[in-house]
Amino acid sequence: FLAQMVLNALWSYVFFGAHMIGWALVVLIALIFVATLMMRAFRPFSKWASYLVWPYIIWMIFAAYLNIAFIWLN
Repeated sequence: FLAQMVLNALWSYVFFGAHMIGWALVVLIALIFVATLMMRAFRPFSKWASYLVWPYIIWMIFAAYLNIAFIWLN
């Protein structure tokens, strides 16, 4: 969970603050990977908790799509 918070803050800084859009995509891919690991870690304890991570992962995939579009358009 802490890794996700750090990566979220890092993505915001890299994308908006430093304007390094390509690196922001790398951070976002790492964030998707960490969220997937979290979902798998939740599964043995609560299936519902692992299911509730899906919208977050889908949202990050959409954000990655927007990030790629931003790279392509610039």
